[in-house]
Amino acid sequence: MALVTAKKLKQERELLFLRYYSKFNAEFDVTGSSHNGCGISGSYYPNGRATPGIPANGRNKFHVGFENSREREFPEVGNAGRYGLYIYHPEQRHRWGDKFFPTGMVLPNSSKKNDFGPNFVSRPDIVRKLNRWYCHEIMVKLNKPGSRDGRIACWLDGKLIADFSNLRLRDINHSTSAFTSVGIRRRGSTTTTSSQRLPTSAR
Repeated sequence: MALVTAKKLKQERELLFLRYYSKFNAEFDVTGSSHNGCGISGSYYPNGRATPGIPANGRNKFHVGFENSREREFPEVGNAGRYGLYIYHPEQRHRWGDKFFPTGMVLPNSSKKNDFGPNFVSRPDIVRKLNRWYCHEIMVKLNKPGSRDGRIACWLDGKLIADFSNLRLRDINHSTSAFTSVGIRRRGSTTTTSSQRLPTSAR
């Protein structure tokens, strides 16, 4: 099931902010893969089609999703899941992309530390509550090719909850932010899902 609002930007950007508002109704109950937030990407949707399972290599694409997830490996995480990033990047560990969490943990292979730079601040995981509105904002700053100066930051109700720097998202100039989306894509184990959304803004 998918319900998505998407926009292709008229002008590609190296720095992009996206803000949206969402509420998960009380019946929301999903484990496993559930893309249920927003995304910023470059060259991820050739001819309007997504390219899951094709790793980013620095020259073909990147994708960043800000969403909630309940992994089966962590049954203690409550509904509706903790906030984090779903990301395709040149150093991804799995063909289906990685997950970054505010603490600094990366999945898969959580025992392997990721280098987010000397100024990285580990922040606590946040599990969103059901049946209430949240204001979300994400910033994606692309790196200069050949440098590790990319950055992704996330805010919840105006508070910074995750900040990842020292990132390499591309190796060439023309891979820039050109596509944004907000919506829900549901897979995995589901009882009932429901979401309501207000209009979004990108700047």
